[in-house]
Amino acid sequence: MAAVVFFDDEPPKEGEVVVAVDFGTSRTAYCWALIGNETEDIQVEQLSGGISALDVKTPTSVLIDKDGVRGYGFLAEETYVNEREPDHDDWLLFKWFKMSLHNTQEEDPLVKSVCGKELPVSIVLQRALEFVRQRAIQTLLSKNILTSPDPFSVHWVLTLPAIWSDKAKTAMRRAAFRAGLIEREESSRLLLALEPECAAIASQCDRSQANLFTAGSKFLMADCGGGTLDITAHEVLNTAPLQLKELMVPAGGPHGAVQVDKNFFDFFAQFWGVSRYEEMQTTFPNLILGLAKQWEEKKRLVFASPDSGAFMRFGEACQDMGVKPALFAQLCENWNAENPARPVIRKGKVGMTLTHDLVKSFFMQPVQDVVNKIDEVVAGVPEGVDRVLLAGGFANCTYLKTQLAERLEGRNLELVVGNHPDLLIVKGAALFGARPMEVIPSRKCKYTVGVSALVQYDDRIHGAIKPPGGFVRLGGKTMFNIFSIHGRAGDDVRVDERTPTQWYRPESETDTSCEVEILCARDNPRGNVIFADDAGVRTLAKFPIFFDMSKPPQERVIGVDFSFGKTEVCCYVKDRETGRELHRIQPDFKIF
Repeated sequence: MAAVVFFDDEPPKEGEVVVAVDFGTSRTAYCWALIGNETEDIQVEQLSGGISALDVKTPTSVLIDKDGVRGYGFLAEETYVNEREPDHDDWLLFKWFKMSLHNTQEEDPLVKSVCGKELPVSIVLQRALEFVRQRAIQTLLSKNILTSPDPFSVHWVLTLPAIWSDKAKTAMRRAAFRAGLIEREESSRLLLALEPECAAIASQCDRSQANLFTAGSKFLMADCGGGTLDITAHEVLNTAPLQLKELMVPAGGPHGAVQVDKNFFDFFAQFWGVSRYEEMQTTFPNLILGLAKQWEEKKRLVFASPDSGAFMRFGEACQDMGVKPALFAQLCENWNAENPARPVIRKGKVGMTLTHDLVKSFFMQPVQDVVNKIDEVVAGVPEGVDRVLLAGGFANCTYLKTQLAERLEGRNLELVVGNHPDLLIVKGAALFGARPMEVIPSRKCKYTVGVSALVQYDDRIHGAIKPPGGFVRLGGKTMFNIFSIHGRAGDDVRVDERTPTQWYRPESETDTSCEVEILCARDNPRGNVIFADDAGVRTLAKFPIFFDMSKPPQERVIGVDFSFGKTEVCCYVKDRETGRELHRIQPDFKIF
C-alpha cells in the first residue's frame, strides 16, 4: 500500500545541515555542508578506514550479525578476518549487494554473503545505512554542527543511478526510513539524487572544469561507477546560480568496475582449480578477502608503465590450503602452458607476479563495454554536444581514459576528466540537496505515463471502438477504461509541474475508498484513445485514496494530481470543496 505523509515538512533553510551519501556498488562516501554556504565549504569525511589515509571512499562492505552492524568498509573485512570465531555463524559479510536492485523482477531479492549465506537485500541495505547514519551524526556532533544526536534534524541525500527504476528508488527510500535517517518513509528530509546529475553539478565547482560551463553549452556526463554506467546529457541554462536542462532520457547499463574484480577472481579460480577455490570460499573466506585487499592495492598501479605487473603473495593461502611450493610451481607452469599470451611469473616459493598482459586482460572487456556504450549514446545525442565529462571511480582508470579518448576523437568530441572524479557525485549531491527544485528545473520523461481513467462511451466521438477489457455499466452509463496520458516518453517535464487534477467520487454511498492506478508504456503510443489494457501498457503502481465519510455522499469528491519531473514520482491529494491539499502519497511501485 502507498504511504501517506501530511504536509508538515519544510524546505531546507539557511544554516541547516545537509548530509549527502554516495552509496555506491563498490564504494561509499559521505559529506556535509551548511545550507547557504554549500558552494564554498563541502566537508568530505572518511566513513571507515581505507588502504591509506588518502582513501576517502571506503568499500561498500558491511558486516552484520543478529544485533546489527559490526563494521563497514575495510574495518568490516578486517574484523571478519581477524575476530570471527567458528561459533560466529551469524556474522555475515556482504559486498556488491546494491546491484541486486538493478533490473530484478523479485520483490526483495536475496543477496549472498562472503561465506555463501543469504539475506534479503532490504535488511542488508538497512544495516549499511544504519552505520552511515551513526557515523555521520557522530561526526556532526564532534564538530559542533549538531547539538543533539537527532537524525531527523538533518537533510539527507542518497545517490542512485539515473537509469534505475522507480521500484528500486522505493527500496532505497524504505531502507533509509528503516535505518532511522528519516521519521517517516515519505519525509521530504530525504532526497534521492541521480548520480550523473550530481557529478554534473559538482563539475562546475571544479576549477579545472569551471570554464566549460557557459550558458548554452551542452555536454554528456558519464558516471563510470562500480556497478553501472550512467549517462545523461545537459544544456547549461545559467551559471550563477547553476541551472541544467536534461537533453535526453538517461542511458547506460550494468557496465561497472566490479567486473574487473570479478575477472581477477575468475582467473584466481582457474589458477587454483575450481574445487580448491570453492573450498577457499566456504572454509577460508579470510583468504579471499586478503587477496581482494592485495588486488585493490595493485590494480591502481598496473597502468603506471607499459610493462608494470602486480606482485601477489600467496603464502597464507598455500599454508591453509596445504599447497606445497612444488605444487604451486606446477600450478604456475600449467597456467602459462594454457595461457602463453598472459602468463604469470613465479617469485620465490609461493609468490608470483601477474604480468601486465594478464592484468590488462581483466580490464579489456569491462573497458570495452563502457567505451562501446558511450559511443552508442554519443551517436544519438542532440546537436551541439561537444564534450564528454567523466565521473565515478572507474574514471580514474588510465586504460579506460585512453581507450575512450581515442574513440571520441573520431567523433570530434573532447574527453574531460577533472580532479578526483570519484568524489564529484557525493559533492554534487550536497549541492543538489541545498537547491533541489532549482538546479535541474526539468527532466525528460523516460516512459509514457498516466493513469487509468473510466470515461463514458460516446458513439459520436468513439465510434466502433472495442476496448480489450470491454465496456462496463456504471450508474446507467456505458463506460470503459482508457490510459489517460500525462507525459510522453521524451517530453520535458518541469520539477514544479503538476498534472491536471483527476477527480474521484465513490461509486456507492458505502465506498470508503477508490483505487488509483498509474500506468506506463515504454514506447510512445499515439492516437486519440489508448486503452488501459492495450498491449504494452503496464501498471506502474496501484494505491487507495480514502473518502471523508463524515461528508454527505455527493460531497465525497477528492482530486489527485502527480509530479513526474522530480527524482521520485509524487501524488498529491486535495479536497474538491476547499481546494486544500490534504496529503502527499508516495506510490509503492511494482515494476523494476
